[in-house]
Amino acid sequence: MMTSSGMRIEPLTPAIGAELTGIDLGQVTPDLVEEIRGALLEHKVVFFRDQHISREQHIEFARQFGELEIHPATPKDQPSPEVLRIAHGPESRGSENMWHSDVTWREEPSLGSILRALDVPAVGGDTLFANMYAAYESLSPAMQSFVETLTAKH
Repeated sequence: MMTSSGMRIEPLTPAIGAELTGIDLGQVTPDLVEEIRGALLEHKVVFFRDQHISREQHIEFARQFGELEIHPATPKDQPSPEVLRIAHGPESRGSENMWHSDVTWREEPSLGSILRALDVPAVGGDTLFANMYAAYESLSPAMQSFVETLTAKH
């Protein structure tokens, strides 16, 4: 699908994800931000290839979607505290390499995260996502009713 700004939206699966092409994240307009927001809300995860933006452009792009939060794991002395740098290798596999939801314990959880991969291995290094709306919708009506009575405490 092509949008009015010339951005192309290519769904990746029936349940989640779309690739957005034909844009430069270093030069976004308010109209383009709204188109990206719409694609995000519809597809739950969007990604862009071959975007060569600086850390400052990354932060400025993120600010178009609302106030930025400082992740609690961000080192206090780090420049650009809006960016949580995650670096792993053979000696550092990472503790976040399991199914999790980022900062859902906050009273007002963030809209999402904008990941910027600078060095990706040829094999592995995947970030996986699940569409919890689709998971809920696939439940039987009885199970949906039961789930609606539950609460979570973080």
